[in-house]
Amino acid sequence: MLACAAMGELDSPETPSLLLRIGRLLFALSVVASGIYQLVTSHFVNLVPVNPAHLPPPWQAYLFGVLFVLIGVGLLVRRTVSAAAITLATLLLVLFFGFGLRVALAHASMGYVWVDPLMILALLGGVSLAVSPSGRSSGSSVDRSFEKATRFVPWTLGAFLAYCGALHFPYAKYVASLIPPWIPAHMFWTYFAAIALIAGGIGVLVPGTARLAATLSGIMLFSWFFLVHIPLAINTHTVSEVSRGFQALQDSAVAFMLAGTSRIQKS
Repeated sequence: MLACAAMGELDSPETPSLLLRIGRLLFALSVVASGIYQLVTSHFVNLVPVNPAHLPPPWQAYLFGVLFVLIGVGLLVRRTVSAAAITLATLLLVLFFGFGLRVALAHASMGYVWVDPLMILALLGGVSLAVSPSGRSSGSSVDRSFEKATRFVPWTLGAFLAYCGALHFPYAKYVASLIPPWIPAHMFWTYFAAIALIAGGIGVLVPGTARLAATLSGIMLFSWFFLVHIPLAINTHTVSEVSRGFQALQDSAVAFMLAGTSRIQKS
């Protein structure tokens, strides 16, 4: 229903599409939720790597929790959206070069270590979509920079989706174990998700299928928060699984925002 309503909506170039508005709201709220998670648990979200042997003091998690909440709220307010986006982009770049890329290069033989760096790049694309003007030029050099960065979003999101889909094959048994027991045919859904992710990653790169692929990928990622991450958190009593759920919401928000801008980019 969400896809049909959004795909059928007629928007003027000056008005953000329904999917873009939904994606921006979901992206901002998921950042706020990540901050609240840190304030409640005093643990970093999974996006921030932590060495178990050298746990940082709790005040750092609280500090960054407050920062994430402020950034998320800032993304919702037009006057502060640029400052919030710059702050979040800076944090993501630090995570990418300071942690994600370094860890991935050090353990390059382990394929799954590239998931976090690719996800960070996809989220960086989401930041640009969250602040970039829709269908019109802005006089702000910052906005123009973010607007130029949106051109790379299909590539960063596409690479992340396709890579995650490919990993489903060598790690099929592990992925199947994450599916709630009440859902039948675990291996079928594991391979189905793999193909869907790969198709979505390729589809967002093709102008003719970009909007549909991004929309369907966003719906799939959004559903995993309720179908996978929340049930896992309840069944395993693993609070960190909620953090992974927030990341799924952020990824789905990027897909929705990309779907909402695809028509504008083609016009």
